[in-house]
Amino acid sequence: MTVIVTAGHVDHGKSSLVRAICGTDPDRLAEEKRRGMTIDLGFAHRILDDGTTLSFVDVPGHADLIRTMVAGAGAADVAMLVVDAGEGWMAQTEEHAAIIELLGIDRGVVAVTKTDRVDAPTIERIADDIRARLADAATDWSAIVPVSVIDGTGLGALVEELRSAVSNSVVPSTAGRRSRLFVDRVFTMRGQGTVVTGTLDTGSVAPNDRLEVCRTGDEVRIRRIQTHGEEVAIGDRGNRCALNITGDGSEGLRRGDALVSSGAWFRTCVFDADMRVVGSSFPLRRRDGFMLHIGTSDQSASVRVIGDETIAPGSKGLVRIRFDVPLPLAPGDRFLLRDPGTATTVGGGTVLDVDPRARLSRAAPDGSVQSQMQGRGWIDIDDARRLTGEPLEAVAGRWFATDDVVRAARAALEAVATDGTLDVAVLSPPER
Repeated sequence: MTVIVTAGHVDHGKSSLVRAICGTDPDRLAEEKRRGMTIDLGFAHRILDDGTTLSFVDVPGHADLIRTMVAGAGAADVAMLVVDAGEGWMAQTEEHAAIIELLGIDRGVVAVTKTDRVDAPTIERIADDIRARLADAATDWSAIVPVSVIDGTGLGALVEELRSAVSNSVVPSTAGRRSRLFVDRVFTMRGQGTVVTGTLDTGSVAPNDRLEVCRTGDEVRIRRIQTHGEEVAIGDRGNRCALNITGDGSEGLRRGDALVSSGAWFRTCVFDADMRVVGSSFPLRRRDGFMLHIGTSDQSASVRVIGDETIAPGSKGLVRIRFDVPLPLAPGDRFLLRDPGTATTVGGGTVLDVDPRARLSRAAPDGSVQSQMQGRGWIDIDDARRLTGEPLEAVAGRWFATDDVVRAARAALEAVATDGTLDVAVLSPPER
């Protein structure tokens, strides 16, 4: 299953469009209905005739609620960018589109809403402007569809474009691999206990599975699983899941917490990454006080540039990011950095190493197993798998080593046969 996140400026009609497509109002809070504005994440879905499920996470468009928007977009695979035909491209349209790209969402569809209020030339002018703004985007914006929820114009065409985007979205198989769910909602049901919701971004879960709360290390047990209101026997990668959980670890859960397979993830407070600074931002320098967004979590973080002193706007570079609350991360995870002082998005990128050892002056992370294992020598196979997120095979017994370390060990053993000497250092595992 593929999750679609909405994006766009406040009051451009995101929630109304989701309601028209799904028949479900994603604005569930009384305050949202009173104010006529989305203030928290909303959820809705529609199953099409061919069995394709359009699973929406509806996000707020107001500038003050960007952290909530990012929490909703963190696990999405497809985006629906919404632009009002009367107002056109606005400030939050710009920032939301940048966030979609920085988070690595590779497919999207643009909906030009409220077309019943303007004439055809205006619609075409707005579409041309959007097309020009998105021409160089990394996200594949496959179509721009004019729609109106008032007279129904374009809704069928939009649903078809979304179906195509969902069908063509590449969802990696993670069958049998470790599981992770970033929590986006926590509530209590009478007679059921604690329920958490989120998008399972890797692995699978089933009733009676035990998961670890990364922030606390506590354990919870899954009692029941629902997907789109239906109880299921298993939750797979990409599914929106509601987990009815029990255990001491269920107390005090909050948005941003991660539930993971026990003992299968490396919990880290620092990582090296490849990062792009957005063109509208300032040059990125060594600094504390950024807000780091990963999954549904957000927290204060410090940034150090690797190699160069700065990363210019519109450019990419390597960074080391530190924070306080541990997260279960793996190379390939996406992140976003924002500046709380200016309330702007600074940039984002891809995690390359979740336990960097090299000094900043010598670090050269590239995300490969070779890079992550550099200088570690022989390492327990479970530790190697946790660090890299890869299903590595042991080289000897329960030990893993990169090819260069293995070659050095073989050379040392061959030296024994030649002259009777042995360099023990190349054979010994590191102290644990």
